Amino acid sequence: MTGGTGFVGLALILELLRRTDDEVVCVVRPGTQDPDPRLRRLLAEAASAYGRHVDLGRVRTVAGDVSRPGCGLAEPIRAPIADFWHSAASLRYEESAATEIFATNVDGTRHALDLADRLGAAAFNYISTAYVAGTRDGVITERLITPDGSNNAYERSKAAAEALVHAHPGTATRILRPSIVVGDRGTRAVVGSYTGMYGFQRRLATFAHTLSVRAPERLSRPVRMLVDPATPLNLVPVDAVVEQLVGIATSASAARVFHLTNSTPPAAGAVLRQIFALAGLPEPEYVTDPSQLDDTDRAFARGIEFYRSYLVGEKLFDRTNSDRALGRPDAGTMPFPDDEVAAYGRWYLENVRRHRPSARPRPAAPALPAQPAAAPAATPAPDRPARIVLLGGGYTSVWAYKSLRRRLGRALGRGDVEIVFVDPLGYHSFHGFTAEVLGGIIAEGHERSPLRSTCPGAQLIRGSAQRVDLARREVAVALAGTGGETLTLRYDHLVIGCGSHDDLARVEGFAEHGWSLKHPDGSAAVRERLLAQVELAEASPDERLRRELLTVVVVGGGFTGVEMSATIAEILRGLRPRYRVLREVEPRVHLVHGGPDLLPQLRPRFTRLARYAHRQLVRSGVQVHLRARVVRVDKDGARLDDGSLLASRLVVSTLGQAVAPVPGTERLESRLGRLVTDDHLRVRGADGRVWSGGDHAHIVHPVKGEPCPANALWAIKHGVWIGANVAATLRGRAPRRFTYRGLGQAASLGVGKGAVELYGVQVTGWLGWLMRAGFFLWFMPSRRQAVRCLVDLLGAPVLGRRLTALAPSGQPIPRRGPERPAAVGRPPAERDELPPRQRERGRRERAPQPDPR
Repeated sequence: MTGGTGFVGLALILELLRRTDDEVVCVVRPGTQDPDPRLRRLLAEAASAYGRHVDLGRVRTVAGDVSRPGCGLAEPIRAPIADFWHSAASLRYEESAATEIFATNVDGTRHALDLADRLGAAAFNYISTAYVAGTRDGVITERLITPDGSNNAYERSKAAAEALVHAHPGTATRILRPSIVVGDRGTRAVVGSYTGMYGFQRRLATFAHTLSVRAPERLSRPVRMLVDPATPLNLVPVDAVVEQLVGIATSASAARVFHLTNSTPPAAGAVLRQIFALAGLPEPEYVTDPSQLDDTDRAFARGIEFYRSYLVGEKLFDRTNSDRALGRPDAGTMPFPDDEVAAYGRWYLENVRRHRPSARPRPAAPALPAQPAAAPAATPAPDRPARIVLLGGGYTSVWAYKSLRRRLGRALGRGDVEIVFVDPLGYHSFHGFTAEVLGGIIAEGHERSPLRSTCPGAQLIRGSAQRVDLARREVAVALAGTGGETLTLRYDHLVIGCGSHDDLARVEGFAEHGWSLKHPDGSAAVRERLLAQVELAEASPDERLRRELLTVVVVGGGFTGVEMSATIAEILRGLRPRYRVLREVEPRVHLVHGGPDLLPQLRPRFTRLARYAHRQLVRSGVQVHLRARVVRVDKDGARLDDGSLLASRLVVSTLGQAVAPVPGTERLESRLGRLVTDDHLRVRGADGRVWSGGDHAHIVHPVKGEPCPANALWAIKHGVWIGANVAATLRGRAPRRFTYRGLGQAASLGVGKGAVELYGVQVTGWLGWLMRAGFFLWFMPSRRQAVRCLVDLLGAPVLGRRLTALAPSGQPIPRRGPERPAAVGRPPAERDELPPRQRERGRRERAPQPDPR
């Protein structure tokens, strides 16, 4: 067993000892205490708390770590074994911890499956969660499902792990899905971790304590919640869960997925009424309109953001497989009357007081306003902080935050200023290393910086801006993963940095048959598609099909197009020794550009760099088509304006950019969709409190008098300037004119082949490549992610490229709105009008896939 020191794991060990004569070997991660004494102490505590009398002499502890290959066992386990129970899991849910969560919940499951195979296990029992269904409502069946969407990284990781278990070709597997587990039915006790209902109680206790200190008069007024009180809250006692786990495992059922859920769950309203009463608070008031929430209500909503997904919708868990395996059609009947709910909650609070008598539990929670606030006003009241709302998690917003924090750090710490990000993804994607991620030099994810850790002190609301009300200074935000719930945010200053997207509409058929790199998963998906096509070509006897599969067309001869062409050619050249087909059929990479020369951004001043790039592409085998335009993309490939066809199964867009305007800003002055700003980067036509930069803004170069280039460095400088000017405005000072003139430009034509212009000096070759890498690492917003990228770059010559499929094969990248799709949302009426392939891809969650070979 793994996860034996957790809440369910401890109860399961006791149940196995009670119902079998077997030895139970527990793989326990080493910590500050030795694994064996720690496990035995917890087991003794659980046996006492649950009233169990078992022989703990049949328990053996082996130090290990599921996140390591082979589960990192410190000593061998004798084979064969009867059952492998995999219960270890990370219960974190924050997007900032997604890497850690997936390492434990997905990689750990893969390592456990491998170990089960080596030990000759008769069965592998994976303890998942019923809420792997994500945002799906209605009847949830006992089968492997692809969630319509997930509420958090934890749910995504469990769905990915289930996919691994279900597809495992070795040991027979079962997937067991308990719902919200509470204490023992007899004693109400919990030993292990306090999660689920108890985590909500902990947050509520913190909220009540904060109110009593800062706004005691607010204690008597009900908190308003965006919750449906009729939503079933699927609570199950831990002893019932483990009884059914062992019962199913010892049955002869051939089914593979089982729900361990409550067929008679209590309503959320009834549970909340009891929990609030225990906290000394009146029963909450349930509303459906976010505008009915005041600042205190919103602060509480932020504190329970994780739990809110369990308090809306209606999931009805089918138990056909479980009841049939247990031979009891009423096995899911577990009534929870009000006094039972209160008893479970009361035990938790009393236990906390016994172990921590001097203080209430105080986890981190959002700060409450100093005084209860009424409806948002147009201007900030003296008793509430100035709020700066940043739309998008791109370069402009992130560097505006950094500039603000540097200048307003003390005010931010005192609570005089609030900085709020609105972004659905929760991380910043650094696109400078797109070529390196595509080429497998930098690991996917290392170019992403989680906003919560990169921007400490800022609040993150995961959602899309549905509309800006310039008169009331409010932003309506559609919350991610809630099925359309919205939140209204007041602002004192608004920064619009929503980025751009590939203008696929410029070419007929590109949205249906082409591929875009602008999506956050674009590089990995294009690489996976390329590898899959090489695999298919290797297996195909059809000469024509093989040539089409080994032909790639890149459209656009700017920096991105040149880098992508060179990288794809480099990948195919590196794969040649491993694939016979690449030695028999010459792969082709076509770069199509409508202008007379590549890299028009460098001409006419830096012609030498542009010519160097052209020469390197030709030497790499890239066929460059100048003064040619792609007029249509279809299933056969790319059709040019001269009538010729470039037959290919992979056409990649690096076309020009387009901007999706933020609803509510249409009356403001714009050029080609970009908001026009003044010399201080304030949006013209607004009231001086709306700012914009990056691809979303039309900003005039202070010297040349033409629009600033649309690239990362300029967006970063816009953000820095905006942050400084917002800080100056809040201090009553005059903002400064934007005077930045530029630093330089850089491109990579492959490892050791750089083309860099720095303050007019042109550098090529290895020195240029190293300078480019150094600049990009310096401008990454997270030092931690920059170090990871540096390690990848230094290790590439020794370890080689990561040419492994990471995305589901054969699936196109969604062509969603802007570069940061969450920053601006589409009106609800438009959401079902997307192309079918985009809708299908948007519904699928990504699960780790094996190497295609």
